Amino acid sequence: MIYHRIFPGKLLPARKDSAGTDKEQERADKQRERADKERERVDKKRERDGVESASKRLIGSKNDLIKKMAEADKKAAAEADETHAEADRSAAGAGKKAAAEADKGVAEARKRAVEAEKRLAKLEKGVQWSNDAMDTSS
Repeated sequence: MIYHRIFPGKLLPARKDSAGTDKEQERADKQRERADKERERVDKKRERDGVESASKRLIGSKNDLIKKMAEADKKAAAEADETHAEADRSAAGAGKKAAAEADKGVAEARKRAVEAEKRLAKLEKGVQWSNDAMDTSS
């Protein structure tokens, strides 16, 4: 009993070498070669398909990352615009407040100036009255 290449693992009765067995052996060898070639072709195709699918996945991942980065850039730009607008509003509010306080200060200063002028006018009248009184008494 020997192992036969066509049926691996099966024990077949050994035959004496003859013309029929040589032809069978040649046929079996050719069939084995064809099967090996087909197996190699299928393996290469699987490998090529694997590489193609991996490259497609990588390209898809790259495109997804590009989209996410673009969305993040848009979001960051929107947040920056919002921050600038808020800062502008705050500055405008602070400017208005400062202007209002300055206007109050100016109004107060004017009031004091008017009061000072009134006091000065009173003093001048008093001095004038004193001068007149001194002139009449001399």
